[in-house]
Amino acid sequence: MTKSIGNNLKSSASIAAISIAAALAATPVLAAEGGDAYQVEELVITANKRGAESVQDVGTSIGVLSEQALAQRDIKEFIDITRNVAGLNVVDQGPGQKTFMIRGLIGAGESTVGLYYDNLPTNGSGESAAASAGRQTDLYIFDAERVEVLRGPQSTLYGSSALAGVVRIITNEPEADAVHGQLVVDGSATAHGSTNYALKSMVNLPIIEDKLAVRLVAYKTHDGGFIDNTRLGREDINTVDSQGFRLSAKAWLGDRTTLLGQLFVQDIDAADKGAHRPYDEIIGATLYPAAGKWKNDSKALQPRTDHTVMAGLTLEHEFDAANLTISQAYFKRKNDDISNASELNDYFGYLVSQGNFPPVPRMPQGVFESAQETEMWTTEARVATKFDGPLNGVAGVMYQNRKIHIDNRFRQIDNAGRPIDTIPLWYNRTADFELKQIAAFGEATYTFNDKLSVLAGLRVFKNERHDISTSVIPFMRVLGTPGAQDNVNSEESKAIYKGQVTYKHTEDLTFYASVSEGYRAGGTIVRVVPQLPESYGADHTLNYEAGVKSEWFDRRLQANLSAYKINWYDMQYSGSFFNGTFEGVLNCEGKCAHSTGVELDVTARPMPGLDLTLAATAFKAELDKQLLNGEGDPPAGTQLRNTPSFSFSTSGSYTWDLANGWTAMVRADVQHVGEVPITHYRVADNRPGKEYTLVNAAASIASGDTWEAKLYVRNIFDEAAQVNVANDATTPYLIYTSQPRTVGISLGMKY
Repeated sequence: MTKSIGNNLKSSASIAAISIAAALAATPVLAAEGGDAYQVEELVITANKRGAESVQDVGTSIGVLSEQALAQRDIKEFIDITRNVAGLNVVDQGPGQKTFMIRGLIGAGESTVGLYYDNLPTNGSGESAAASAGRQTDLYIFDAERVEVLRGPQSTLYGSSALAGVVRIITNEPEADAVHGQLVVDGSATAHGSTNYALKSMVNLPIIEDKLAVRLVAYKTHDGGFIDNTRLGREDINTVDSQGFRLSAKAWLGDRTTLLGQLFVQDIDAADKGAHRPYDEIIGATLYPAAGKWKNDSKALQPRTDHTVMAGLTLEHEFDAANLTISQAYFKRKNDDISNASELNDYFGYLVSQGNFPPVPRMPQGVFESAQETEMWTTEARVATKFDGPLNGVAGVMYQNRKIHIDNRFRQIDNAGRPIDTIPLWYNRTADFELKQIAAFGEATYTFNDKLSVLAGLRVFKNERHDISTSVIPFMRVLGTPGAQDNVNSEESKAIYKGQVTYKHTEDLTFYASVSEGYRAGGTIVRVVPQLPESYGADHTLNYEAGVKSEWFDRRLQANLSAYKINWYDMQYSGSFFNGTFEGVLNCEGKCAHSTGVELDVTARPMPGLDLTLAATAFKAELDKQLLNGEGDPPAGTQLRNTPSFSFSTSGSYTWDLANGWTAMVRADVQHVGEVPITHYRVADNRPGKEYTLVNAAASIASGDTWEAKLYVRNIFDEAAQVNVANDATTPYLIYTSQPRTVGISLGMKY
C-alpha cells in the first residue's frame, strides 16, 4: 500500500517537477537585489490563534490559497477550493449540500471537518441531526483574503468536528485609510444547458478617520441548468439562484484595542438536483431504464432553499505580554428540501412479496420533505502570549449552544409532480436537538534555541445533549405509535492531547513531527421506526505525522511534503435496518479504520510573471474491522466509501507587461480526481466512481489595478465528471455531475 501511494504521488509530481526544475535551471539565480519579482509569495496564516505566522514556520500540514490565487483560479464556492488543495475532497450533492473530507475520513454523524468563516463556526444540516455532515454551509466566496486548510486533527484548538481537519475562509476586513471598491460583471454559457451570470461588488468606507470603517460586499448569481427531466418534459431543471451580502464594521477603540462586527446573509434557491441517470436500475423487481446523459426521469421536481445568517463580534486587545481575543458568534440556517420518493412503492411491494416487510399501505408516488432550522451561539475567550522568554502559547475557554429543529414528511404527488394537499400525509415526524459544549484549551511552545522547539496541547471538554422527537404520523401511517416521543439525554467528557517537535535546520528547511487527537460529539437519531437505535457515542482519531517545509533557489521554489497515519476509534457509521430500508448511526468499538498517506505542495516562480503550482495527495483509507449491521456489513480491508486514493491539481500562469500600464495574463490548470472504488458498502448497490480530469484556461488584460477583462473556459473537454453517486435500495442510481463546458467573460473594475 505504501508503495502504491508513493507511485501515485510520484506520477503526478514528476511532470511538474521536471518542468519546474528545467525552468529554474534555465534562469540564472539572481542576486539579493533581484527583488520579490523572482520570489514565491510568502503566505501568512492565523490558524494557530497566536497571531500572524508564516506558513513555512508552522509545524503543521497546511494548504493555503492567497487572495491572488482565489481571483486567478475563479474560486467562488467550496468545491473550487477542494480542486486546488491537496488532501481536501468533497462529496457533492449540489449547492449547500456538500460533505467535506480531509485525508479520506468521512462517515455518518457529525462533520469530520470544521468550517469557519473568520472566527465564526458553522454547522451542517440534514434530514436528521445525525446527518449534519452532509450539508455543510457553502457561502459564496468573494473579497476573501485567503483560505487556510489545516490537514489532520485540530480538536485541541477547534473542538468537535475537527476530527480530520479544519477549513478557514478569511475575509478582508474594513480599512480606515481610504474609500475603495470593486465591481465584477460575469456572463457565461454552459454546453447542453443555458446561460449564467454573476454580479459582485465591494465598497470600503472610512466613517471616522483612523477610528471607524465599514466594508460591504454584495452579490447575485444565476447558474443555468443543464439537466433535462424527460418524464415531466422540463429542460435545464437544475438552475440555481443565490444572493447575499457581508457587512463588516471595524472600530479602533485605542492604540491597542479593536472591535470587529460582522454579518453574513445568503439565500440559495436550487430548482432541482444536478444529477443525471445514464444507467439502468432495478428497484425491488422493477426495471427503471436509463434516462440518458444529462437527463433524469424523476416523478417530481426536487427544489431546495437554503437561508443562512451569521453574525459575530470580535474584541482584540494587545497587552505588553499577551493578546486577548473575545468573540461572540451567532449562526442560523433554515433549509427546505424536497426529494423524489416514488420508488418506495416498488421496493416495499417487493419486500412484502418476499415476506421481508409487514404488509403496510404504500404511497403510490410521492416526495420526502425535510425542513430544518439550526441556531447556534458560540462564545470564546483566549489569550496568546508574547513573552521574551522561551515559553509562549495560547489558552482559552469556549461555550457553545446549538439547537436544531427538524420536520420530516412523506407527501403524495400527482402525475405532474405536484403535492396533493387533499391527501393526508404518509409520514410526519418532528424532532428537537440541543447540544451544549463547554471546553478549556491550550497549546504551549517551548523554544530551546533558534532551531528546536516543542509544543504540547490539551483540550478538556464536556458535552450535554437533550433530544426529543415526536411521531406525528407513523411511517406509512401504521408503523409506529402516533404521538409517541423519544426523549433522550446524554453526556460525555474527555481530555485530548497534541504534541509536536519542530526543527528548523536552516532558514529555508524545517522538519516537524506531531501526534494529535481529534473527536466528534455523539448524537441521537430521528427514529422512523422503533427498531432504529436511540443514540450513538462520540468517536475520535489519533494522528501521527511527519513533514518537511523547504524553500530553494532564493525562494523561487517552495516544496512542502507531509506523511501521516490516522487511526479512527469508535467510528460512527451508518447502520442498516429493515433490509436496508432505514438507516441509523452506530459505533464500531475500538480501532475501526485508518488512513495512511502523503501530501505534496509545490510552488515555483522560475522567472518574473511565471507561477507554477502542484498540489497532490495519495492515501489509503480503509476499515480495520467489519461494520456489523452496516450497509452490506463491509469487511476489514474495505476502502472507506466515497474516498479517492489519489488526486492532484497543477496550474501555470504567466503575466507580462504590454504598453501604457496594461498587462496581460494567460493561465491554465488541471484538476484530477482518482477512481472512487466504493460508493456504497452493499456490493449490489456499489457503483464505483470513475476518475476524471478537468482542464480550465483563462486569458485576461488589465490596466494596472483598475480594469480587467477576462475570457475563460471551464471544463474545456466537456467532462461529465462524477462528483457523487446517490444509490441505495430505494433510489435509482443518480450521478451528480460537474458543470459541462462553460465559456464566459468577466469584466472587473476597482476604484
